Amino acid sequence: MRLILPKLHSGQPIYGMMEALINKSMEEQMEQIQTQKWVALFLDEYEIFSNWRRTGYPELVTVNYPGNLTGGQIPTRFVLPDSEGTINMTNFQEAVDRQGQGNSLISKVWWDI
Repeated sequence: MRLILPKLHSGQPIYGMMEALINKSMEEQMEQIQTQKWVALFLDEYEIFSNWRRTGYPELVTVNYPGNLTGGQIPTRFVLPDSEGTINMTNFQEAVDRQGQGNSLISKVWWDI
């Protein structure tokens, strides 16, 4: 505990340390919090993706490099695994057909339409 306490108590009031966050608009606060969450969850790609889809933060920059599967667009959904098409062909094809845009990383899900 002695190792942690000196780092927590810098002599500066807690308000002073939080001032940068408090004096921002709600939108700026949300961006700052969600960007920090992105960094904290960096190795948990499913949680990061879901949180980004939910909040839109952080604002991502698209990159279209050779061989990019999405043509430079940010993916909007996960694809159904190919193994599902082998094991459960009838239901797999029905699910892909219902999506309307195929089994693609950039096809829209129901809340995007």
